[in-house]
Amino acid sequence: MPDERVIAARGENLADIEIAFEEPPSAGADLIWEGLKEHNRRVADRPEPKPFALVVREGGVVRGGIKARVHWDVLFVDEVWLDDGLRGQGLGAKLMAEIERLGAERGAIKAILDTNDWQAPGFYAKLGYARFGAYTYDAGRKECILLVKEPLG
Repeated sequence: MPDERVIAARGENLADIEIAFEEPPSAGADLIWEGLKEHNRRVADRPEPKPFALVVREGGVVRGGIKARVHWDVLFVDEVWLDDGLRGQGLGAKLMAEIERLGAERGAIKAILDTNDWQAPGFYAKLGYARFGAYTYDAGRKECILLVKEPLG
């Protein structure tokens, strides 16, 4: 059962409005995303994202891969992971090249991803990604780095 606290709304057109804090969010909170997508479709002719993945298996066991999506003309590289035993052998660079190729095939002209300062910023820099922003977290002890590669190919 979510922790729910009601916040009173006041105003001429808000007589029947209820604002509730939910922790964790209820299934109804999913409608926020659905409502935003529908609004964006109406206002900006928003296309649906095209998700896809590269999955690395060894003996039927998943050992890594990349989840990505093309939205508008941008490849968003959402998740990149390789099992420790597969790192440092060039497989990550091959996977990134393939996900970029697949993204371009689906209409992407640039790629965007984020990484943390304790993850792989050097790896992505070697692949041609440039920093375009960052923010700190964990009381300033860690940094999330936003990277772009433009153009693809």
